[in-house]
Order: sequence, then structure tokens, then C-alpha cells
Amino acid sequence: IREAKQTNNIVVFGDLNLHMKFETRFLYEMGLSDVWLELHEKDPGYSWDPSRNSMINLYLPFDNRRMRLDRICLKKGSKLLSPRSMEIFANRNVNEGRWMSYLYPSDHFGLKCEFRVNKSKE
Repeated sequence: IREAKQTNNIVVFGDLNLHMKFETRFLYEMGLSDVWLELHEKDPGYSWDPSRNSMINLYLPFDNRRMRLDRICLKKGSKLLSPRSMEIFANRNVNEGRWMSYLYPSDHFGLKCEFRVNKSKE
């Protein structure tokens, strides 16, 4: 942990439940960058999307908000890690075109990120 703090090699990720845009401010105040926004400037990257995930409508029928509740963030100034790619997965129903077409792996879509590990720490 001590070395990570000294080199800024910190990754924060998960279901952060940031429902409102202003809630994202605390990430930036902590010196974190949002990897999705770095790699996909024009794609909103919704990980919670009732318009695409019909399972959400079964238990929250009146909630139509599309949000980025899930994030992968990297401490700015990291010398060891740099994001290479990031994608959304588990965003299709598990029985595509068959019975129970509302069934998805989760109410949230997953995020997958690949980091490059820089050998030089300079």
C-alpha cells in the first residue's frame, strides 16, 4: 500500500451507485480519473439501462433512468498502469430470442478493463 501511494498506482472499481452527475465530483477531488470517459468520450457507457435491460422493469417499473452506476477509476499520475481498452459486457439477455427473454445476468451490465503495465516506473 505504501508503494502504491508513492507511485499513484491505485485502481478503484465497482458498483459505486453514483446516481447523479454531481456525485462524480468526489472521484475527481480524490485525484481519480474515470477510465471509461478517457477511452470512450462520446459513448455514455450506461451500466444501468432499463431501456436495454428489461429485467430492471420487473422490479422498478417506473424507473427509466439510464446511469453509469459502475465505474473503473485510476489515480491520475499512475506511472505503472495505463488503460488500454474498456468494454461493457453481460448486456444481452441469457436466452436471446427464446423464452424468458427478460432474463439478464444482472440488473447492471459488467465492465471489463485492460491495463498496460509499464515496466519503467519513471
